[in-house]
Amino acid sequence: MRSMSGSNRLRFGTGKLLGLMGRGWEFPRIRQVRHGSLTTVSSLEARVLLSSTPAGGEFQVSPSTQPSATTGLTGQTIAFADDGSFASIWTAWHEEYGSDVTYLQRFDAEGAPLGQATIVNGYPFGANNVGTIAMKGDGSFVVAWWNPSEDFIAARRFDATGAPLGGDIVVSQIHTDVSSATVAISDDGSFVVSWVYGYQTGPVMARIYDPQGQALGNEFEIGTSSTGDSSVAMSAAGDFVVTWTAPDGGGDGIFGQRYNAAGSAVGSVFRINGETANDQRDSSVVMNPDGSFIVVWTSTAQDGDGDGIYARRYEADGDPAGPEFRVNTTTAQSQNQPAVATAGEAGFVVSWTGIGADGFDREIFAQWYDSTGAPLDEEVRVNSTTEGIQWFSAVAMASDGATVVNWSGVANGQPAVLGQRYRRNNEAPTDITLTGDSVLEGLPAGTVVGTLSGTDADASETFTYSLVPGAGSTGNANFEIVGNELRTAAVFDFETQASYSVRVRVTDSFGESFDKIFTIQVSDGVAPETTLSNQTVAENRPRGTVVGSFAVNDVIDAKIRYTLVNGEGGSGNRYFSIVGNELRTKSRFNFEGVSSYSIRVRVRGSDGYEQIKVFTIHVTDVNESPTSLKLSSTRAEVGQPAHAVVGQLSATDVDAGEVLTYSLVSGRGDRDNASFRIVGDTLQTATTLPPGGRSSLTIRVRVTDSAGNWFERTFTIKADRSRQLA
Repeated sequence: MRSMSGSNRLRFGTGKLLGLMGRGWEFPRIRQVRHGSLTTVSSLEARVLLSSTPAGGEFQVSPSTQPSATTGLTGQTIAFADDGSFASIWTAWHEEYGSDVTYLQRFDAEGAPLGQATIVNGYPFGANNVGTIAMKGDGSFVVAWWNPSEDFIAARRFDATGAPLGGDIVVSQIHTDVSSATVAISDDGSFVVSWVYGYQTGPVMARIYDPQGQALGNEFEIGTSSTGDSSVAMSAAGDFVVTWTAPDGGGDGIFGQRYNAAGSAVGSVFRINGETANDQRDSSVVMNPDGSFIVVWTSTAQDGDGDGIYARRYEADGDPAGPEFRVNTTTAQSQNQPAVATAGEAGFVVSWTGIGADGFDREIFAQWYDSTGAPLDEEVRVNSTTEGIQWFSAVAMASDGATVVNWSGVANGQPAVLGQRYRRNNEAPTDITLTGDSVLEGLPAGTVVGTLSGTDADASETFTYSLVPGAGSTGNANFEIVGNELRTAAVFDFETQASYSVRVRVTDSFGESFDKIFTIQVSDGVAPETTLSNQTVAENRPRGTVVGSFAVNDVIDAKIRYTLVNGEGGSGNRYFSIVGNELRTKSRFNFEGVSSYSIRVRVRGSDGYEQIKVFTIHVTDVNESPTSLKLSSTRAEVGQPAHAVVGQLSATDVDAGEVLTYSLVSGRGDRDNASFRIVGDTLQTATTLPPGGRSSLTIRVRVTDSAGNWFERTFTIKADRSRQLA
């Protein structure tokens, strides 16, 4: 599709001109693709409050060097990864190719571009209508699009860095009158593409692909007829739902069909809109990881004036979770082109194109909801730029409720793709608690005074703690904070100063903070010392062996607790356990492998005494028995004189430098011991083996180390008569 000069662009597949800018323009009813791609949502222990609070200002998604960039008549052109990074796609004119191509730009969680915009489609010839994008939690993604010049639906896979995973995939098997691709993806990377034949008048189709991009069968028909584009969304497990526009008896209506991951229909086609008067069209669907889903659409005259935005929630089994409800608060004139995104249990958001404050220009609006469908705050205007027309929005949500809205607008007098980021609601911390507020004099610097914790209305919040200047901070220099622990930075003397004042700040993940002043008391007395009665353990001892007992001198407290804690000096913690005041092994140690382990122990008394101490546990070497015995030859020649060499003995012993001795001993297999002797490590015959004797003889040999540990083995010696026969 060629970009028209000035402020006009051809409508895809028609040849009608749509005015993009300027006054005196009436917004048309546009049948458009809307796609609800799966946002992979981590399991939330508590619900997150969603927010319409902007995270920074409006930003330009498309490069300023592309004066014809637009999201076009499409659906989901933006998608999130679990780490908060996101990717956007759009269409812009390419001078070299002489056609529109689809571009991609990735952004980090703070909205900074990751590299340069790149071309999505590997086949650049003919117009490429901007498509839809679906992203896994790890950041890998799939883009699907419609090539109206060549009349086919295509898709392409990308890894989390934006590098293509293979070339273009031709999805549609019939290259005639296709339009408007939409795509959704599951957690394992399998995906589904949906489109419409007959330029939005024919059947709705779909095709499923495995995680490697291999088609799982042929394209298949979902709806026999349509009057608008389709939208598709997929669960974490690969179940999916497709929605589309088709006649419902009173005009156009919104219909849906659910499928399992294998592509088998679940239930039958169902009508989504409750109101059937006039037209309902332009559906967008999004699915939660558990298979529940939300559908939004445009409805004519239902809100009392022009078009309005309506939505309906569904359970994972396909049952409605309530009736349809109106999304837009403003009802004057028309609101249309809805898009929807979800953060699972945290809620969802709907964006749309509505009427501007001047009652004429088109602008972008959004409304946030909790997971039950209750609105959060009021609808908000998304765009800051009011020049020209703002329309064709897409919206995506991260697992924590962070939101990005993209749309087609105007920048520096030229069409451009713009965006706005939003963060979730955040409340500042309201309190700080400290588990201990006293320290005994004489304890070394680094002694833990207590553990800090913050109070915040926001669920699953993370905190950082710091000592800050201000009222009540006179003693700050004598302390430090490591992680969430308040520690001493000096050795205190009760007679010199009995208390110190510190000012502590807790800061949440959004930079909101709360300060609190604590008074730390210095206790009079002799600093106690934590001891361990023994710090050695012999190798090869069984698990559960008691190494030694902890004790604290000069502390009369029956409730002292000893705990292994992570931190400096705690690298060997996982090999030990503490039961009461006993340090016990959790592994069988080998001196030759590792000869010492470092453990970090917290000692805490009910009277407020607390100390962190590091101990080194040494593994002692124990003489070990030989473990194998070998003989270099097991053949003895018949007729040779006594003391003929049979072979050399050797043994294996893990103790380095061990001196080994060999001997013939009684026991099973010793029948022919008398026919042999051992000199050093050499096995010799003791007599001449007679020609008429047994063909095989058995002996029992023992190897003994310097500590008297031994290992025995029976050998069978073959009587060799080869020379006798010769």
